Amino acid sequence: MVQGEDVWFVAKDVANVLEYRDTHNMVRFLDEDEKDTHQVSTLGGNQNMKVINESGLYSAILKSKKPQAKAFKKWVTSEVIPSIRKHGAYMTDQVLEQAVTNPDFAIGLLTKLKEEKERLAAAQQQIVQQQQIVTFAEACMQSDQTLKVGEVAKKPHTHLLLNMSADLM
Repeated sequence: MVQGEDVWFVAKDVANVLEYRDTHNMVRFLDEDEKDTHQVSTLGGNQNMKVINESGLYSAILKSKKPQAKAFKKWVTSEVIPSIRKHGAYMTDQVLEQAVTNPDFAIGLLTKLKEEKERLAAAQQQIVQQQQIVTFAEACMQSDQTLKVGEVAKKPHTHLLLNMSADLM
């Protein structure tokens, strides 16, 4: 399933393909940002389904004991990562050949890479900004004191919190 630009995989399916004993055994070692639960409609009603993102998929593959997963791990750790460390990039022979013989292809490839880096930087900035808002909101909610709206509005970052809540409505 695709959510925004992120790809999510059904954890049960991944666990079966990678021959984990069960889904829980696979997802328990994944980082929190690599797993989630999505509600899906079924004939029996709504059910929660565990899903993992692309990073979680790679983490699960790298920990799998399945021979094909071990071959993938060997390729990533002996070819892809060393190439990135040595040359700053990894390309298949076909992509490298096309980049060398077709400058427009190379420019397009580099443009996509630049756009992805910019998207990631913007996402990181948004996370930093939202963390400040979350911290502020949690402090307000955990406080035993009552807060007047006017007092809250004077606090740093309150305008960001109010803008976010307005966007949600």
